Amino acid sequence: MASLIKKLKKGIPYYYVVESKRINGKPRIVEQHYLGTVDKIFKTCKKKSAPVAKEVALTRIGLFALWDVACSLKLPEMIDTAFPKRDQGASIARYLLLAAFARAFHPCSKAQINGWYEQTALKREWGLRSDLFTSQHFWNAMDRIDLDKLTELEKDISLHIAKEENLSPKALLYDCTNYFIYIDTLNDRNTEAQRGRNKLGRHNLRQLGLAVAVTPDFHIPLFHALYSGNLNGIAQLKNIYSPLTKRIKDLSGNPNDITLVFDKGNTSEEIVYSLQDSNISCIAAAPLFRYPEMPAIDLKKFQKADDANLPGIMTFRDKKEILGDQWTAVLQHSASFAAKQLQSVVTSQAKAIVKLEALSKKLKRGELPNASLSSVREKVSHILSPQYLKKIISVNITLKDNRPVLTYFLNQDALQELIDYHFGRTLLFTNQHGWSDAEIVLGYRGQSEIERYFQDSKDHEHLSFQPPYHWTDQKLHVHAFYCNLGLLMTGVLRRRLALKGILLSPDVLLEKLHDLQEATLLYSQEKAAPPQVSYCLVRQDKIQRQLFKSLNLSQYTKVNPSVST
Repeated sequence: MASLIKKLKKGIPYYYVVESKRINGKPRIVEQHYLGTVDKIFKTCKKKSAPVAKEVALTRIGLFALWDVACSLKLPEMIDTAFPKRDQGASIARYLLLAAFARAFHPCSKAQINGWYEQTALKREWGLRSDLFTSQHFWNAMDRIDLDKLTELEKDISLHIAKEENLSPKALLYDCTNYFIYIDTLNDRNTEAQRGRNKLGRHNLRQLGLAVAVTPDFHIPLFHALYSGNLNGIAQLKNIYSPLTKRIKDLSGNPNDITLVFDKGNTSEEIVYSLQDSNISCIAAAPLFRYPEMPAIDLKKFQKADDANLPGIMTFRDKKEILGDQWTAVLQHSASFAAKQLQSVVTSQAKAIVKLEALSKKLKRGELPNASLSSVREKVSHILSPQYLKKIISVNITLKDNRPVLTYFLNQDALQELIDYHFGRTLLFTNQHGWSDAEIVLGYRGQSEIERYFQDSKDHEHLSFQPPYHWTDQKLHVHAFYCNLGLLMTGVLRRRLALKGILLSPDVLLEKLHDLQEATLLYSQEKAAPPQVSYCLVRQDKIQRQLFKSLNLSQYTKVNPSVST
């Protein structure tokens, strides 16, 4: 409880507001605020307006939401056990967690991370100077990380989180993606960043591949592996088949308890055979062209999916033999997916026709005097590069008077065949023979969660994986670890909030938390009196107030949470 006390200094009384508490059974002053002399107090009370602060400093407090997640999951202790702290400086746990927090809230280079740390209340919580988090200190700490121990740590964290959060995943969603990286072509200190087909079209840059397995809800990653950017999905799944299937067994004890779900980009008969041989349950999509008898099935033989969550879905069920094993095949047709595919093809078709017509007219008018059959064919191939266009637009290129002539026409029969036997169809294989068609389709549809994981990791504002500001394989693996750690903690936080009825997307959640700030107000004082300092919260919106209360962030502030600017 606050009280007013008087102190005599050179015979002049000065007054203070103090707050006392009993410490070890004795009353002690724990906080005091200088008020001044009686005259000064009187003048202050006479003023109609509150004093104006001379300086205002803002401190970010929202990242304590992730710090609480890390502490509750014992992440600092687990990292310190794997990589013990030296006598001086910060621990490796602090470096990895700060890097994960920065990637989640404010992706930046190591040269900028200490400036961001300076703006957060984490500095006073940890009691570590910001100059301990320069880029050189980060690199020195990362150099001490053994990759074999890091892989073991990643496994221990995944198993620990699954247990502590009672995840009990019935399915794991597996997929891989790649990230372009600004590593010089002649840089030979690196073997992971390679040339390959980049999913964002940046084929001119070297890239890294990342394979992950996440939970169907809140895409919490329970497995990840960095790999060379020149490998495709099937090759990579073969490479990590052993650690991935072992992780599934470690998570469940019984591999049949978890169903591995992956898409057609990772599917081969060899892989599904290996899963069957390892007694791993799975749902896998397969390219239709590998099984041409499936697209030929008439839509009249399909049945409506018996589930309210599958409107417009029809299925056809059959048995297929793959390398001697029986698999349940479910061919699904989605009316909405078919409509989107048709719309996309019609749009691409219209654009291609405009370009073909323009090219044909230029050839007729002689505007391309150096054109040859090969150069025109190359241009036409580029125009018809979008999916299906080569099937539905027929082009004829001939020579007339030693000049190329271009004609084209639409193949309506080919378009109708696509509508009847291709659009909207997805072929699924599973060894969960007891599941209904609806359960199999819904199980595969969870694959959208892993796409959201990749979208989050490619968000430039939050949780961004790229670009990594490192050039060696060892540091790139460490980078992948703390990026994945940031996504993992965010997923756990979202899940905990959802259990309290607060559903937020990762970008909205992190944006709201990052903007939660505490203001430190510094007021001028007369003569040699110490400056007066007070604290308040920056005004919060409805979502921020809800997060502040639900996550108990007031414990990290120096102010009554009801006070705001």
